[in-house]
Amino acid sequence: MKKIYLFFAILSTLASKAQPFDLIFDHPWYLEQIRIDGTFLQIPSNGEVTNAVLNFYETTPHTFDLKVCQTLNGEITYPNYDAMLFPLGLAITGDACTLSENIDFETTLFNFFQSQIGVQLSYDYIFIDPGPPESILVIYSPNGDFIEFTEVPNPILGVESFNRKMFSVFPNSFTDKVTIRNLNSQIFSKARFFSLQGSLLFETNNSNILTQKLARGIYILEIIAKDGSKQIEKIVKK
Repeated sequence: MKKIYLFFAILSTLASKAQPFDLIFDHPWYLEQIRIDGTFLQIPSNGEVTNAVLNFYETTPHTFDLKVCQTLNGEITYPNYDAMLFPLGLAITGDACTLSENIDFETTLFNFFQSQIGVQLSYDYIFIDPGPPESILVIYSPNGDFIEFTEVPNPILGVESFNRKMFSVFPNSFTDKVTIRNLNSQIFSKARFFSLQGSLLFETNNSNILTQKLARGIYILEIIAKDGSKQIEKIVKK
């Protein structure tokens, strides 16, 4: 069974296993989808941009880099193993993109990270880890925007299922019911609710989900389409 590990300061239940913090150093991460300012971005698909690759390095101090055409890199810290912070300015190196759509995309992607400098805002890590090759890393910003990476490169960036939102979820701040609706040709298959500690609470193939038994708090909702595509949402019960 797949597990979602969203880790916070208390990790006692995972003490005997590799922690998500350790797993991020294992291999490069390849961009799957990105939501900025509430909008899913169109990922360029052309000869100049073949992928966007994120690497974390277990150095002293810890560093990272993110390559599109140019490379964004700098120091990164992991306070309490539940967040990533950028304490210093980030550098951009390498040759710039030449196509305008790539320039715009790279600028927006890099700004996702650069906008956090100096304000000490944290990110959550979420690993959906059923075992290779499906491990996924989702980095959330405090306003709910996110970037999703996978350990296996997507051979064709720009595929609709990766760069557009497949389903709408409403209301996001819910009480007794959550409704999932298709936004495109994808067909809903099932939904799974996880706690922030990574426990699967329940799953259902009903797109109108009754939630009276859930306590108030924040949950991770994984929506799975008929073709296996997934969408992840962080939702709140009032």
